[in-house]
Amino acid sequence: MANLPAQTPDHPANASEQLVAFHENLPTRPIHASLTWKKHGSTDSAPVSTDLSFLAPSEQPGSLGTIDHYEILEIRGQGGFGIVFKALDKKLQRIVALKILPPYRATSPLARKRFLREAQAGAAVHNDHVVAIFAVEDGSLTYLVMEYIDGPSLEEKIEATGPFPLEEILRIGRQTACGLAAAHQQGLIHRDIKPGNILLESGVERVKITDFGLARAVDDASLSQAGVIQGTPAYMAPEQAAGEQVDHRADLFSLGSVLYTLATGQAPFGTTSSLAVLQHVLNDSATPIRRLRPELPPWFEDLVARLHAKKPGGRYQSAQEVADLLAQHLSAVQTQGSAYRPRSSPRRRLRHWLAAALAVALVIGVVAGWRIAFPDTSSSQDRPSPQGPAASEPPAALAPFDAPQALLHQEAWAQYLKTPVEQNNSIGLTLRLVPPGGFSVLGEGSHFVRISKPFYAGAHEVTVAQFRKFVDATGYKTHAECDPKGGKVWNPKARRLDQRPDIHWRSPGFPQTEQHPVACMTWKDAVAFCRWLTRHEGMPYRLPTEAEWEYACRAGTTTPFHYGPAADPQRMNVNLRGTTPVSSFPANAFGLCDMHGNLYEWCLDAKRSYGPEPAIDPRGPEDGPERAIRGGAYSSGLSGPPLASGGRSSSAVDHAYAGNGFRVVMEIK
Repeated sequence: MANLPAQTPDHPANASEQLVAFHENLPTRPIHASLTWKKHGSTDSAPVSTDLSFLAPSEQPGSLGTIDHYEILEIRGQGGFGIVFKALDKKLQRIVALKILPPYRATSPLARKRFLREAQAGAAVHNDHVVAIFAVEDGSLTYLVMEYIDGPSLEEKIEATGPFPLEEILRIGRQTACGLAAAHQQGLIHRDIKPGNILLESGVERVKITDFGLARAVDDASLSQAGVIQGTPAYMAPEQAAGEQVDHRADLFSLGSVLYTLATGQAPFGTTSSLAVLQHVLNDSATPIRRLRPELPPWFEDLVARLHAKKPGGRYQSAQEVADLLAQHLSAVQTQGSAYRPRSSPRRRLRHWLAAALAVALVIGVVAGWRIAFPDTSSSQDRPSPQGPAASEPPAALAPFDAPQALLHQEAWAQYLKTPVEQNNSIGLTLRLVPPGGFSVLGEGSHFVRISKPFYAGAHEVTVAQFRKFVDATGYKTHAECDPKGGKVWNPKARRLDQRPDIHWRSPGFPQTEQHPVACMTWKDAVAFCRWLTRHEGMPYRLPTEAEWEYACRAGTTTPFHYGPAADPQRMNVNLRGTTPVSSFPANAFGLCDMHGNLYEWCLDAKRSYGPEPAIDPRGPEDGPERAIRGGAYSSGLSGPPLASGGRSSSAVDHAYAGNGFRVVMEIK
């Protein structure tokens, strides 16, 4: 049995602070020197006494007091190294979260050092799945100002609902892995990934990682003490439990424990005494997931088991690798449901191939022996030709059809064309095969549109990173960058478009990362990218026609949205504030994400009216001052056109609006 290192007096108590669920009605209690507070959802009978005498008095009814220009509204959590408040920033008039290092703690240099390190670590990571740090103050009080998350922690959600469905596990796991990838890219190891440090934004339940109090730079030996255990025993990696030096793969072990808890409703290594849990982490394997939930697929159990490898070298080697893998599984589960079976590993395929080859050899041997014993006396003219008929073209995908049928159509055409259903090009763009088919145009009678040729469509809108490769290779300047007036951005307060010199694809007026869709694109910008990509890849890329776009968006459905009859903010980004990273929302049956919301998407042609006869590969005018845009944008709201599958609009070819982006198609030669 592995030996645990001795605890030291310098080892800080484990922090369990978290931002708990938001309550609209503020308390109207007076300010006292102390206040009793009970964690939301807690079953503990004994309340926690919190000394608030360090707060300055406030004249606002219901306020607990003030700190500088922050009005303290409520306590949201507390732990060994801080109290988290909901507060109003009176200067910016926005709700924030304040994490305060209590004055009695601030006298400890170690405590202040760790607290300030949390601020520096969190502020270095810019990602939609990490709680943003706005400011840190180290004066009479030491505190940091954070993004306020209106929602529960994952721990609270598990306590309330129990085990999660597979699709939710994959969605939350992918977003958590994306947040970790961003932290690791900055050279940071979180070291305390657990359900209590994963928040779920209300409404969309977007994952937000918080509490970087134990974060370490990979090469920061000065802040790591060998033999000192820091973290939460039930979720820490074996090397962390042994007090050894750790790297980013320790966070991946913890992520595996989070996935295990989501799947089973319980921590993988128990929740008894810390010492017993640490011994389990070091020496034992968790109870197999499928013993607790037999309905979950074997591949999911294998994925978690690999994250739980005792040695770091046995795990996946990067958070981005895990995020990509979970995204692939999520997309497949959404389109194929319980029928989804991932491809086996190369080693397993080799074993299957060898077994099949042996079986074939045995059959050949038996047949050869049979022919020697019983020679064939019929003439060659009596036997059919060994050349069978040529493979026939698969049927077209004519709507309506459901998600499993959509995949069958894709796989049949992939086999016929000898090409994969999904492929990635050299700039990291994922493409999904769209088979030939047809659909009825909603809103224009029963007119039927036929798409006669298969093509590949971008699985998501072109990202900032992918557009940057084009700019770096060519020196291209977008229309908004060349226009002294700049681009236009939606002003939600004034409900109008504002044109500003600082608005262009690099700064569209809202935060973005390399994985956000590139915004503020004119039609001409999008066409220039497609021309470069065609030269770069040696394959024909272009914008989709209106008909191709709608057919790909519907993916066999006849409802206004590819997922159903009504707009649903949990299935698309219409938040009015800005874009979300691509593939943040469920894909349609063809595996295409963000067909509704996020950004309007340019089409190759202008709008056209469909005639009374069925149309085959219809195209509107491909010249003139305007082109069609489809799909809606973050600024559309739930009712803004053209949000639905059949919603149609158009814009000037040189219109540089921060709500405009594009998706490419690749023609199949």
